[in-house]
Amino acid sequence: MIDAARANNVVLAVAHCMEWGSPLTKARELLEQNAIGTVISASISASYPSGPTASGWRQTDSSDEGGGILYDMGSHAVDGITRLLGPIAQVAAWADKRTHNFNTEDTASILARFQSGAHGYIQSHFNCLQNSLEIQGTEGRIWSNAWWGREFSGDLHMQRGKEVIDYDLPHVNVYVPQIEHVSDCVLNGTTPIISGERGMAAIAVIRAAFESSRSGRVVDVA
Repeated sequence: MIDAARANNVVLAVAHCMEWGSPLTKARELLEQNAIGTVISASISASYPSGPTASGWRQTDSSDEGGGILYDMGSHAVDGITRLLGPIAQVAAWADKRTHNFNTEDTASILARFQSGAHGYIQSHFNCLQNSLEIQGTEGRIWSNAWWGREFSGDLHMQRGKEVIDYDLPHVNVYVPQIEHVSDCVLNGTTPIISGERGMAAIAVIRAAFESSRSGRVVDVA
């Protein structure tokens, strides 16, 4: 798709709508300001309970065919954390069937080492509700108990020493700024911030995670 878009001079965008979610927007701003010092580690989760009789590509297609929780909510979690901390260099992962008889994993966890040297933990499951983000730095931490959603404000907090700041975030329907941004790119011939290459980077992490889960080894991200 990336090659076809380039060859035909058309705009290609990936629907990573959480780019415009208020918690991630504010977290990026704080990290750019070095508000918590050098980032040491981070964790992010994006899970939801999917019923045992659920159907559709998420549950019926195998992971090799693009199904499963990692290609569903996991892609948003990977994209979100790399948008904040930069590219992932290595992963060790587990993808298991624990509670559902789906044709794919329902429980997935990824240990990550970022190119910066920071460590990370990414979770996506079909059998519980998770919506959390935490970034630990040398001078403080940032966390959210609701970093993903569709039409929401979420929450974000920062602690430095004994001081805790709870941010008042704007309510956003994340699809509106996404559509406006891509429309502007089409009209102006510019590359979307949610480019095909950015989508491919998240998929590279997920593919490495599946390789790690199957082999039991740490895998370099291509």
